[in-house]
Amino acid sequence: SFAKQAGISIENARLFEENLRTTAFIKNVMTNIPAAVAVVSVPDFRLKEANPLYREIPEVEGDIIGMYIWDVFPGWKESDLPQIFNQVIETKQPVTFYEYMFTLLEQGNTYWNFTLSPNLHLESGEVESITILTVEVTEEIALRKRIEEANRELQVLNTMSEEIIRELTLDKRLSSICKHATELVDADGCVIALFHEERQEISYP
Repeated sequence: SFAKQAGISIENARLFEENLRTTAFIKNVMTNIPAAVAVVSVPDFRLKEANPLYREIPEVEGDIIGMYIWDVFPGWKESDLPQIFNQVIETKQPVTFYEYMFTLLEQGNTYWNFTLSPNLHLESGEVESITILTVEVTEEIALRKRIEEANRELQVLNTMSEEIIRELTLDKRLSSICKHATELVDADGCVIALFHEERQEISYP
């Protein structure tokens, strides 16, 4: 009986030590991973853990650990995120979103790729917490939009050049320039004026 109890104590001590090592490993990963990571408890949705990158996101003062996730990010409560959190709890399956827009007071509209992953209780198998992994992609989206806009402008200029070369009369060439210039700058209309240097007059062809 004593030997059995001693064996159980040794096994518990071993499991405790393994748990400590695992916990230390997880915290080390959370600290060094190049993404914002946090753990939210279920069902009260309070922040249990948050790495340095995640702590930089909220526009609230003080320590965010222990706060309701809806108080850390007030805009989340009015969004579809509460339903998404409940979906993860009900299905016990992770959910990933790409280029999710979130408005911050100082930065304005920002875009994020994020994953909500359920953490299951070892005995009950129920979701006891949710890990949030987020990566900001605002700059990437802005760069992509600039490239798309530059390609659109180049296409308009190429089309305009082809039409100017093809048209023989000045009126049609000016009309083509006006049409594509309006498209290029997203204006409501365009007027071309000619300046007569000798007479110091402006006329509209």
